[in-house]
Amino acid sequence: MKIKFYFMFLFIYICFMGCSKNVGLHGKVTFSDTHEPLTVGEIHFSTPTFLARATIRPDGTYVAGSEKVGNGLPPGTYAVTIMYAEETPSENQQQKIGVDGLPKPIPPKLLIHPKYKRKETSGLTVTIDKSGGVFNFEVDRPSD
Repeated sequence: MKIKFYFMFLFIYICFMGCSKNVGLHGKVTFSDTHEPLTVGEIHFSTPTFLARATIRPDGTYVAGSEKVGNGLPPGTYAVTIMYAEETPSENQQQKIGVDGLPKPIPPKLLIHPKYKRKETSGLTVTIDKSGGVFNFEVDRPSD
């Protein structure tokens, strides 16, 4: 009985996976105040059961994929978050010395408002149909 159930589950899974075709998704991430590109980070597209991501290139563009870079996403509505949009201090920057006499690490500088790290606060969503498309996003800088 368990073997029949296993094969039935496998058959349904294969049929379901064969019916869902990924569609292309790409775009650009820019700052809302200057329209300059965000030059670093990852953009994530998620549902309760699916996650795809794309690396933001130095010109602000991205190409989304779920298993491989650029292989697209299944049609649907996704919450969008942006991660790792930060500038890492260079080794040449002056480090402060802590009370213990050891250098204190310099935290990375956030380039965008922290609200974009969480789907509950980002305010970004995208609905992808069977034709895919171009989705550009504007983001705010962090508050001072």
